[in-house]
Amino acid sequence: MIHHQLGNVYSKRGERSAAMRHQQRAIAIAPEFAAAHYQLGLLYAQEKRWVDAIASYQTAYRHDETLVEALYNLAQAYLRTGDRSAAREKMALFEKRKATLIPLQELRGALQRTQGTAERAQILTNIARHYLKNGFYEKAVWEYQKALGMDPHLVPAHNGLGIAYTMLGKHSEAVTAQRKALALQPNFATAHAGLGLAYLSQNETESALEHYRRAVALAPQFLEAHLKIGTILLKQKRYAEAIDTYKTSAAFAPDNAEIQHNLGICYARQAKADLETARHHAQEAVRLDPNVASYYNTLALIDFRRRDYLQAETTIRKALKLEPENRNYQQGLKQILESR
Repeated sequence: MIHHQLGNVYSKRGERSAAMRHQQRAIAIAPEFAAAHYQLGLLYAQEKRWVDAIASYQTAYRHDETLVEALYNLAQAYLRTGDRSAAREKMALFEKRKATLIPLQELRGALQRTQGTAERAQILTNIARHYLKNGFYEKAVWEYQKALGMDPHLVPAHNGLGIAYTMLGKHSEAVTAQRKALALQPNFATAHAGLGLAYLSQNETESALEHYRRAVALAPQFLEAHLKIGTILLKQKRYAEAIDTYKTSAAFAPDNAEIQHNLGICYARQAKADLETARHHAQEAVRLDPNVASYYNTLALIDFRRRDYLQAETTIRKALKLEPENRNYQQGLKQILESR
C-alpha cells in the first residue's frame, strides 16, 4: 500500500518513471492488488503503450470486478489500437456494471454521513447484501463481518454471511453463521432456508429438506423455499409429494414458469404417468416463458411418449433453435425422426 500511494504521489507530480516503479513494486509484493494494476494502466496509457495498458486494465478488473473504471479505460485503449469491436464490447460491459454499482456508491455515501454505530452496521449490511446479490461473495463476507463487529446481534448480517460462505463453499462457517442468526431469532424463516441451502450444497438432502420445511412453516408464501423442497423431492423421485409442493407454490405464484415445468415433469414420471396433465403444465411453462429451451424439450418428450411424433418434432426444433449446439436436443430430434 505504501508503494502504491507513493506511486500515486509521483504520478500527480508528473514523475512517471518513479510512479511506475512504485506501482510495479506494489504488484511484486501483492500480485492481486487491483488498484496498483489500474494505476499502472493509466501510466502506460499516458505513454501511449496501449498493449501494456490493456494488459494492466484487464488484470485490474479480473482481480476486482467493482473497479468499473478499468472497463471504461480498457474500451478507450482498444479504441486507440483500432479494435473497435473490443472497444464496444468493453464499453457495453462498463455501462452495465456501472448501473449495478450506482446503489452501492449511494450506500457508501450514506455510510460516510452516518455517525451512529447501529445505523452504520445496518448500512454495511445493505452494502454486503448488494455485493452478495451481484456475486461478489468475498466482498460480501468482509462487509458483513464489519457490520457484525459493530453490532453482533444483527440477525440479517449473520444470515447474509451464512449465504456468502455457502456460495464460497465454506459450509462449516455457513452453518455456524445461520445457527447464530437462529439463536438470536429462532423463528427467522430466512435463516432456516439458509441452513437448507448450506446442507443442500453438501448433498445432505434430508437436513436440507428439514430446514426448508421449517422455513415454509414459518413463512407459508416463501416461494424459494417451496421450490427447493420441490427440487429435492423431484430428484428423490418422490413425485406425489413434489406435485403437492408445486401445487401449493402455484396457488400463490400462478405465473411461475418453473413451477409449471416441474409439475409437467412430475406427472410424466409417475409410475402411472398422466401424460395429458403433464402436457398441460409443460405447455403452460412454454407460454409463460417461451425463451427457455428445456421447457420445449420437456414438452417434446411428453409428446414423444404420447406418440405424437409430428408435434414432438416441431417442439424439439424450437428447443434447438434456442440452443442449436445442445447434443441432448440433437439426439432427441434424431430419435423422433427415426420413430416417425
